Amino acid sequence: MLLKREVVSIGGLNTTRTHPREILQPAVTHLAAGFVMAHNHPSGSLRVSSDDREFTRRIREASELMGFVLYDHLVVAAGGYVSFKEAGWL
Repeated sequence: MLLKREVVSIGGLNTTRTHPREILQPAVTHLAAGFVMAHNHPSGSLRVSSDDREFTRRIREASELMGFVLYDHLVVAAGGYVSFKEAGWL
């Protein structure tokens, strides 16, 4: 069940730099058990970059330390989406 939707960061044309504490702050505030993270690729490409995977790894590690479950990370583009969970990366 979705309890809350939060926009944590709005990036530039090619990237956004968001610290794990900024990602986890809404989960702490709303006393969530876990969360789903999503970001878009304005280019339209659904290719998941090594930066996307490394960022997700860091967020997962930080969330585990804080007692939260990162249920999924979705990369969204005009052609659809990629689910880290469905791809076996989470």
